Amino acid sequence: MDARWVIYGMMGGIKIHEANMAKLINKRASILTSTLRNRTDEYKRNLIRDMEKDCFPGFESGQLAPIIDKTFELTQAAQALDYMQHNLNIGKIILHNDL
Repeated sequence: MDARWVIYGMMGGIKIHEANMAKLINKRASILTSTLRNRTDEYKRNLIRDMEKDCFPGFESGQLAPIIDKTFELTQAAQALDYMQHNLNIGKIILHNDL
């Protein structure tokens, strides 16, 4: 309830073909959107600096952790790309160097 859904980028495309907005309304959710494409280099530098200051301690302590969806060997990079392009991942895709 009262969640915020942040849409950051559009890897899956810009159109939603089917969406049940009633579920969002019933949960009183907010949708926020953002992109870095039209931001200045100074804004991006400050964003990275702020993330380091605010988030890195949480990653170091284990309070924060990335969500890893699937791991592929580097020789399977084509399969990993296909997996990502079909929007099958929920989280990060990791490539291990097996060369």
